[in-house]
Amino acid sequence: MLKKLLFLFVLLSGLTPFRAMAQPDPCDPPIVNQLVNDLIAEGFDCLNGAGPFDCVDDVLNYAFENCPPVIDTTWGNPCDPAVVAQLTLDLIDQGADCLIGAGPFNCVDDVFDYVFENCPPPIDTTACDPCNPAVVGQLIADLIAEGFDCLNGAGPFDCVDDVFDYAFANCPPGIDTTWGNPCDSALVAQLTLDLIDQGADCLIGAGPFDCVNDVFEFVFENCPPPIDTTWGNSCDSALVAQLTLDLIDQGFDCLVDAGPFPCVDDVFEYAFENCPVNNDGDCDPAAVSAAIDDLIAQGYDCLIGAGPFNCVHDVLCYALDNCPLPMDTAWYDVPACLLDLPAGITTFQQFLTYLVDNCDSTVTGDIPACWLGAPVFDNDADFFEWIMENCPDGDSLIFQNDNQLMRSFFAGNTTAAKNLNTLDGLTLSPNPANTDLEIRLNSGEINRIELLDLTGRQVLARQNVNQNRVRISLTEVPSGIYMARVFDQQNRIGIRKVVKQ
Repeated sequence: MLKKLLFLFVLLSGLTPFRAMAQPDPCDPPIVNQLVNDLIAEGFDCLNGAGPFDCVDDVLNYAFENCPPVIDTTWGNPCDPAVVAQLTLDLIDQGADCLIGAGPFNCVDDVFDYVFENCPPPIDTTACDPCNPAVVGQLIADLIAEGFDCLNGAGPFDCVDDVFDYAFANCPPGIDTTWGNPCDSALVAQLTLDLIDQGADCLIGAGPFDCVNDVFEFVFENCPPPIDTTWGNSCDSALVAQLTLDLIDQGFDCLVDAGPFPCVDDVFEYAFENCPVNNDGDCDPAAVSAAIDDLIAQGYDCLIGAGPFNCVHDVLCYALDNCPLPMDTAWYDVPACLLDLPAGITTFQQFLTYLVDNCDSTVTGDIPACWLGAPVFDNDADFFEWIMENCPDGDSLIFQNDNQLMRSFFAGNTTAAKNLNTLDGLTLSPNPANTDLEIRLNSGEINRIELLDLTGRQVLARQNVNQNRVRISLTEVPSGIYMARVFDQQNRIGIRKVVKQ
């Protein structure tokens, strides 16, 4: 669209010979050469020595991407009232209806600024018919070549504008690196700020990012998709109804008979909150059988002889509804004094107090006396800060002896002898966490994730992750200290302490 505005500006500022031609061939060499010469005369110096160009569009694309915009004042005083008035009338004749009744404007550039900000871009028909099937077909091919893959198999389209509207509404924006270095730190920083301004709040505090592509990949994986309403009214009832039908066709069955919804974002919010995610391969018989065997091996005995199940999620739902949560003690020996740990213990300091009151010296012998002399805090962050400021070696929470229970709870990189921590390159962040926890594996893919409380009870599990990075929600998990067990595809295990604030 900006290209069409540039073409409009060129025509209005003196390209009379080119404009006067009736339906010329935009790829005719004399016309292309004449346009290049006229644009150079208008101040588009980047065209000097450039080319060769096949068609008019190639010239305009190159000028738009490489030449700084110029204001042509060679034809008169740009602030002369008569010149400003004449330009306003010319632009209205060209279809810039937003200028009707607008103003007054002091200078020519004020008129152009107003048009660019307030007028929908006109369709330039001076060079070719925008509804000619050959022109429409060529535009589709050009846009696909530029990365607008959503146009593959789309259509048919009546006119050029229909193609543009569809591409802007349905194609993710392409990354144009023809004009600069996509890994330039200033460019990456500016892109990050621009995307935050456009609503990509997940970028706040994120990074650093090496290149433009890294920024876009992070946004696509972590930011909820923004709703583009620049192309129409997002609360138009017909648009809302069409979106609802499209999502139902894509498998969002929770939308059947739901609503009414006032706007597009209401439909998206309802679908994301109420429709189950349809995982590829979820209903494959081999995947269902493997899920049953895996859960039985983990202690979900209620699945023995149960079924048949159509999909993996049916297996999981049955197990959660019918199997008591197993007490997983395979990774450490739980002392008898901890088997009846009250559910109300949510902080590390409360846990220490319970140990001192209920366990013998084999469990409590290595707790530093300084820790037990701390004031009472409501949360772990303040308690840990007090320890680091007031206790010797307070900046290390790793016990140095063989108390395997304490090491399992409080050491990020150690586990009990029964289950060695063999998974390298595992990171969890942020930790302490509030609502979400990102788990990343530098090498290989994550297979399964488990979150256990201080009693060894499993409070959260994710099966068949099959990614090297995943974000899990802790919204429903009470505040406290937990252990995260992460298994890779080779069944190697990494254990990390997680503090939920």
